[in-house]
Amino acid sequence: MSLNQLILTINQYQKIGILLKLKDGRLCVYTDNERIIRIYNINYTLSYLINKIKSQINSMIQSNEGKLICSSYEITILQLNKNDYEIIQILKIWTNKIIEVYDNNLISLQNNYIRFYSNSNNKYTLEDEYKFEENVNNLIKIKDNELCLILDNYNKKLSINIFNIESKKIIKKLYEIKCKDSGEMVLVENKYLIVSLYLYLILIDIDEYKIIHEIKTCFGCVLTFCLWNDYKFFSGDEIGDIIEWKISKNKILKIKEYNNGKKAVKSIIKINNNLIAAGSYDGFIKFYDISE
Repeated sequence: MSLNQLILTINQYQKIGILLKLKDGRLCVYTDNERIIRIYNINYTLSYLINKIKSQINSMIQSNEGKLICSSYEITILQLNKNDYEIIQILKIWTNKIIEVYDNNLISLQNNYIRFYSNSNNKYTLEDEYKFEENVNNLIKIKDNELCLILDNYNKKLSINIFNIESKKIIKKLYEIKCKDSGEMVLVENKYLIVSLYLYLILIDIDEYKIIHEIKTCFGCVLTFCLWNDYKFFSGDEIGDIIEWKISKNKILKIKEYNNGKKAVKSIIKINNNLIAAGSYDGFIKFYDISE
């Protein structure tokens, strides 16, 4: 893997928080400290800015129907046009993360709540919520009716749990560890779940809900994952490294490590079959050639 000649510079003083490749091929870039979303054309020329969201965006997705959904102190849903945008709905609910599950429905988390939103006539409505005794650090959909949750008991003992959406109950606790933080989670080929806990990567077989491998790391939490193919993936971490991994014989194997810079790598996305893009707190988006 090598660094491609194309480096997109936002500003060396800005912190790249989220990269998102849109369904039409454009690039959506959010910077944490200035709280601006930039929309780039396919040739990476700047199209326009979105600066109407005043609080820091914690997560950003594009729905199946193409809407850009941002979670912050409120949920903002935007329609992205070719040369401009419009805000079509604002839900006055603070969220740390939001995911789309099925039929354009949404689930969000905030502190010890997860909330469920239905989509009807192009509008989202809060339908239900569930309160936990512990703080919810992260969530990911793993099956049609099941989520994986990272719970924090406020004493920094983290646990990996399976939550059933229909029954609104935790049906299984998979793992528990005393550590100070959790990072990202990623589902691989609908067979494995990888969970980043501080200094650890945990590999879970989701067919049997079984921990099959645990690897200790030296770089703190993984802040972002990027799936490639054939059980190959990349991670970005707190100390500025990109690491290439693969899953083989039910184990996570480290292939190679690349130093992206001295600042945290916050987001990695797949651009095409040859390139990934990495955004970090150094203000650069760097494009890596994977074909070599």
